[in-house]
Amino acid sequence: MFTRERDIEVTYFDIPTPKIPVGRALKFALISDLHSFMYKNGHEDLISLILSHSPDIALLAGDIVDEKVSTRGAYVFAEKIAKRLKSFYVTGNHEYRRNDVPKIKEDFARFGIRVLTNECVRLSAGGCDFILAGLDDERGFDTTEAWLSDAKAALEPLKSESVPKILLIHKPHLVKHFTDYGFDAALSGHTHGGQIRTPFKKRGVYSSGQGLFPELAEGEYDIDGLKLIISRGLAIEPHLPRFFNPPQLVFVTLTGARG
Repeated sequence: MFTRERDIEVTYFDIPTPKIPVGRALKFALISDLHSFMYKNGHEDLISLILSHSPDIALLAGDIVDEKVSTRGAYVFAEKIAKRLKSFYVTGNHEYRRNDVPKIKEDFARFGIRVLTNECVRLSAGGCDFILAGLDDERGFDTTEAWLSDAKAALEPLKSESVPKILLIHKPHLVKHFTDYGFDAALSGHTHGGQIRTPFKKRGVYSSGQGLFPELAEGEYDIDGLKLIISRGLAIEPHLPRFFNPPQLVFVTLTGARG
């Protein structure tokens, strides 16, 4: 069982791309599935841990807010991280279970977090221009088909862009729909590492949307040429079961490479 900040596993992923000049890099902190959990000292230790790795941008990949507990843990974190680091957020399925997503989005925006709802923004960091695309969770639409149609329409202009492109999406099993937009990486959460992991091979047991022994549970995958990074998330008991499955803070760096 995992109950303390020192149990957080910090994981790094480096993705080389010729779209960035050699010697330059973009570094993202991937923060997922906090589920309104409150780390000690009002998240100060967690935020210090994030900042100690000097990311350019924080990407909040959904389920930051949980429907079963107070929003306080989520809101304290959101307000504090926005004051110290440029931050972007997409919803997850648990936010939509609360039936107050418009208020959550409004509050996060008030804190200074940019909320992305099937849209793209052009940004600059680390001496590099890039595009960040953020997709709302599919539960915000009447059907998955309606969500997919709206998302693809929002992403269509990206096909002609040659700058680095990042996709922020809560559910990794939906990334398969977006492999032809030229993304350098897709960043997600949702799976909680498969909830409970087997002790030896560290294989996740279950994930919503994928079922038993999910193929996409944690770490790095190649989906038809698109790099997919999945975080196990940050919530700790009593919010979520974590057996052989410590909470995780992920850093993804796009590094310049020769073409």
